[in-house]
Amino acid sequence: MATRIDPDYFYDVITVAQPEISPDGTQVAFTKQYASRDANKIQSHIVMSMGGELRDYTQGPYDSAPQWSHAGDRLAFIRKDDNDKSQIWTMPTSMGEASQLTTQPGGVSGFEWSPDDTTILFQSMVDPRDEDPDSDKKPVVITQLRYKTDGSGLNGSGRSHIFTIPSNGPSDGEASEQLTHGDIDHYAPTWSPDGERIAFMAAKDVNREFESRSEAYTMKVGTGLARSISAGLYAVAGVTWSPDGKKLAVLGTASLDEGGACTPMCQSWIFIIEDNSPASSVTDDSIWPHLDGYYDAASGRMQWLEDDRIIFSASAAGQSYICSADANSLDIQKLTPGGALITDWSATPDAGKVAIATGRPNRISDVEVHDLAAGSSETLTDFNADWLSAHETAQIEKLTYQRDGVDLEAKIYFPPGFDESEQYPMLLDVHGGPHGFFKDTFLPMHQIAANRGYIVLAVDPRGSSTYGRDFACAVHHDWGEGPFEDLMAGVELIAKRPYIDQNKIVMHGSSYGGYMGTWMAGHTNRFKAIAVAAPVTNMLSFWGTSDIGVHFSEIELGTGAGLESFEAYVQHSPIFYVPSVETPMLILHGENDDRVPIEQSEQYFTAMRRLAKVVEFVRLPDTSHGLFANRNLAMREEYFTRVFDFLEGQLNPKAD
Repeated sequence: MATRIDPDYFYDVITVAQPEISPDGTQVAFTKQYASRDANKIQSHIVMSMGGELRDYTQGPYDSAPQWSHAGDRLAFIRKDDNDKSQIWTMPTSMGEASQLTTQPGGVSGFEWSPDDTTILFQSMVDPRDEDPDSDKKPVVITQLRYKTDGSGLNGSGRSHIFTIPSNGPSDGEASEQLTHGDIDHYAPTWSPDGERIAFMAAKDVNREFESRSEAYTMKVGTGLARSISAGLYAVAGVTWSPDGKKLAVLGTASLDEGGACTPMCQSWIFIIEDNSPASSVTDDSIWPHLDGYYDAASGRMQWLEDDRIIFSASAAGQSYICSADANSLDIQKLTPGGALITDWSATPDAGKVAIATGRPNRISDVEVHDLAAGSSETLTDFNADWLSAHETAQIEKLTYQRDGVDLEAKIYFPPGFDESEQYPMLLDVHGGPHGFFKDTFLPMHQIAANRGYIVLAVDPRGSSTYGRDFACAVHHDWGEGPFEDLMAGVELIAKRPYIDQNKIVMHGSSYGGYMGTWMAGHTNRFKAIAVAAPVTNMLSFWGTSDIGVHFSEIELGTGAGLESFEAYVQHSPIFYVPSVETPMLILHGENDDRVPIEQSEQYFTAMRRLAKVVEFVRLPDTSHGLFANRNLAMREEYFTRVFDFLEGQLNPKAD
């Protein structure tokens, strides 16, 4: 009999990430990640696949982001220093001793070898407080918005800037050289093919404090003079050079809707930029090119080949692919099959082989190599074979239903040993975003719930990404009402099935999913219990306290500058519907959440208790917004445990 998948499952499984294939395609370096109970952290080291064998390339415990030199003789990677700052290290690919390259006070958050391998380009946070040992005892003076970031806290006057450093390390007193300056963030730098220029992203627009805009720039190394290259585009989230260095491909959006921008998190396209020519799109709404990050901190990986094909990863209807686009026309090809989530990838210089990190509903995490020329593929890892053989994952049904003439996709997870002659409780799970989507991968909430005997319904309502611009932007100005109808249509459709217990339908959601949970509680009594995490409950205070509150809220609600549309904030805030709530609720929130500050749950809890509603409020210490990926592993386990203990307590109450 299979062992149940429980809230502490992550201590027993391995995840892999950041696969980097060697220039000759014979080796793949990747990050192997594992949860440590003793350290209460995710630890990692780099593994090398060579000749059909896997060898530990580094020993960790906090090594990641391997990157081959162009000659293939060295590997650069990130290692945490004693101050928990990420620094660049290098090491011969034939093994040997690793050498520390950077000692940045603000750490390193992205790097790239120069074309001749002599220099490494990287970005780092520059903060005057790093030079002051007593800075933590002094006030933080703030004069601009975007002064904090979820997961890292207050930025104050710190800004991300771009540097170079010799790849053999500082010599004759030569340390890293700062290329960008000023009170503006610069990020995601990349070398031109000749190594004389760099391209990067920044937000220099006069409205950068208030809008989610960003621009692409180029700079000749050594001059300090940057030139904007993305005029006409609203937001840019990635940039790569053509092989001849005369054009650039950027990931971004030029599209506006009535109340604000269609941001890259809704839908993005690949644009070609050339001097004296308008940007032209070479992708369409059929795919959503992948981003890495959030809004103006986002970057997207692309590779422009000599034959003018651009290789990139993208999702469509919840599935991921490696794709190609023609730089001269609208010709998009999917090069790998779907049925998985691609979390990262790399390719040989000619893209003949591609290494990808994948998640699948019944595999968790693997590194695969796809030989695109031969049409074959190989899975390099099987770290979770023993665990998977002892645990049964849920069977999944995919379906499409309509509401108001719009197709909506959903997945249903069935408990192991499902018997359609029996009845089961049903859990509706709502994703975050609102521009997230339910991916074809191992989703812990769904697997744990199914293993506890729930039928799980996961819907991508309007607002979800990967279904095109109009679908993603349909939630703009319509938080609450429209998605509520989409979700409830799915609930009632599945609830008609004879194996659903009509009296045991519950709901869970986190972030925007938490918002929808509190919204649903104020608009229906259909659910026996609702568990939410990090919910947005009061759009007025969210606007003023979240690290993205201003530019995010004003786009999503279409409220204009500041509080011009006061009524819209009130109309879309679940807290003002608390008098109608009759459903018992659990609220969980991280103490260190800057994306959706904990005051959102504090207000909702206070309103619920003042009206004598049934509610439980759990504050999670040392926890930011990314609850499921939170570095505090004890709180991750606590989260799952408390959600299911609460739901089961409401479904099966003990007699007094």
